[in-house]
Amino acid sequence: MTAGGKPLRVLMVIWAYPPEFTGAGRQSATLAAGLSAQGVRVQVLCSHEGREDAAERDGPVEVFRLGVGASDVARLRRFGRRAFAWMIAHRRDYDIVHVHGVSPAAYAAAVAARLLGKPSLLKLTLLGDDDPLTVSRTRLGGLKLRALGLMRGVVAISTGLRDAVAASPLAGVRVWQAPNAVDGRRFAPPCAEEREAARRRVLDALGLPANALLTAFIGGIERRKGVDLLAEAWPRVRAAVPEAHLLLMGPLDHATADPSFRPMLEKRLAEAGAADAVHFLGHCPEPERWLRGADLFTLPSRGEGFGSAVVEAEMTGLPVVVAELPGITEDVMVPGTTGLVVPQDDAQALAEALTALLRDSAQRQAMGAAAAAWTRDRFSLERVVAAYLKIYGELLD
Repeated sequence: MTAGGKPLRVLMVIWAYPPEFTGAGRQSATLAAGLSAQGVRVQVLCSHEGREDAAERDGPVEVFRLGVGASDVARLRRFGRRAFAWMIAHRRDYDIVHVHGVSPAAYAAAVAARLLGKPSLLKLTLLGDDDPLTVSRTRLGGLKLRALGLMRGVVAISTGLRDAVAASPLAGVRVWQAPNAVDGRRFAPPCAEEREAARRRVLDALGLPANALLTAFIGGIERRKGVDLLAEAWPRVRAAVPEAHLLLMGPLDHATADPSFRPMLEKRLAEAGAADAVHFLGHCPEPERWLRGADLFTLPSRGEGFGSAVVEAEMTGLPVVVAELPGITEDVMVPGTTGLVVPQDDAQALAEALTALLRDSAQRQAMGAAAAAWTRDRFSLERVVAAYLKIYGELLD
């Protein structure tokens, strides 16, 4: 794709980019790689905790990390100011501004892009947090929406986010709906022999017996992701299925997590006699290695923008157990076909659903096969990249 006869240049603006762990960051990196493969020059402008700026390459993607200092409440605003200055100084280096998530940097990028006459696009990432309806209800919400209104358009990654835009004061802005992408090469379903080999590697790494049944989770170890519900449910699961083990993949020091949260979980599990059946694996840069060796996936989250981890697990061939999130759940799975849905904040229902699938290998295999087939084309990187190239083309017209 070209702009003015030259390869299209896209500047992505995001607060956190890998190796820092966030769902939005993982998704931006996947999309950036896919766009680069289609000849788009992608630059990423993000923050980091140092004082000095840094520049590096993530494959073909150019990454510029602006130093904002250690954790404090002012660093988000600091990044916004610094991102604005960077965009002005490097205005000849990009054609389109693509912002991931609402933050002070998003407001700054919207203003800078409008001043420079460059088309800008906002990708919404978390329903109930950065959607315009929620933003309108925050302090200075009207002013924030005026800044976001300077964007040429918005991408909603789920039906829930699209509906939130329609119900907000930004209802007149142009909206596209495009899901998050999953790299089908990384998360391809393994054949029986490959799955058995992956299973043995996981069991050996954790020192577990051959008959262990493994349920995987990917996400920050925090309340929003429902990890406390898993800690409450798991002793009940273990009582019904003694060979059940839970693999928690996610950073233990997630930026938004309460530092007392994990100790509380460990205390609860120890008191219930289930601590040896729950494994805190930390951030796993290659979660597909663990998913290929698992039997089941769960995400009892209280809030998402899309639920990419669910799709990754499904694409790998795992059935899923998720908490119901209106406007999101049906976008990422087929209840009763690719997995089971339980009410939010219901540890008993969660335990029962997990137990039912762990006890029924035939149903797990059927749902896993259906999940892999259903996700393969809907969320492929190629399909999502094509959707964004079309959006970029419309922005440039």
